[in-house]
Amino acid sequence: YSFGKLLGKGAFGNVYEAEALVKRFRVKQGDQVAIKVISLVPPYASLLERVKNEIRIMSQLSHPNVLAILDYYEDDNNVYIVMEKCSKGELFAHMRRLKRPLKEDEAVEVFRQVALGVQYLHSKNIIHRDLKCSNILLNENMQAKIADFGLAVIVKDDCEQKTMCGTLSYISPEIVTRKPYGIATDIWSLGCILYTLVAGCPPFHSDPNKKDLSKIAAADFKVPSYFSPQLTDLVQKLLKKNPIDRLKIHQVLEHPFLAKKLKSAH
Repeated sequence: YSFGKLLGKGAFGNVYEAEALVKRFRVKQGDQVAIKVISLVPPYASLLERVKNEIRIMSQLSHPNVLAILDYYEDDNNVYIVMEKCSKGELFAHMRRLKRPLKEDEAVEVFRQVALGVQYLHSKNIIHRDLKCSNILLNENMQAKIADFGLAVIVKDDCEQKTMCGTLSYISPEIVTRKPYGIATDIWSLGCILYTLVAGCPPFHSDPNKKDLSKIAAADFKVPSYFSPQLTDLVQKLLKKNPIDRLKIHQVLEHPFLAKKLKSAH
């Protein structure tokens, strides 16, 4: 691979654009790709399990709204994960460039794609566990791709997970209160993403003090008055305190907020 410019910096490594010089695995010669370079030297060596987990899960997946892993290799110092290139970058960065939140008809297009990606993951018994606006990437056609599977897990029984993980603004009450949780934790994160797209900030801020955690635990949030009735209804049904009360992913995709916008698009 011939490496080009830096596309982004993450907590665990940098992402570069690159061109494939030879054919390898899912990559053709001349393909424009993105390569995540993860250091194996201390203090990052402990991340190796997380990296292997990401590769193991992503290499099983194939869906238009899930970022594709195309190849991977390693040397003495780094692991290289070769992925499809998303030239518009993170969804959150896209909103920063616009200098405004998304309008509802823009948000619904992105959100539907993310929900379709989540439906695919859940059909494979995968909980992502770190869904957030900075883990949704956009390609040049504004197609949304779910990325960063470092915390993802394949479950045998729903509601068996106990690991405290995720990003504070997006984690569910059951994770905050250290209860066992299942795929409904991703539904909560979807609610936080949808709210953030239209409001410009998450329903729960990420200051890790007790007050914020108790608000998440109680599902205590306010819906802005400018949200449409259908958007308000969907957000409230996603951000239910009890995971059993949240919509299932197929119900999310059938919700009038998405259906109404779908009709107006034709």
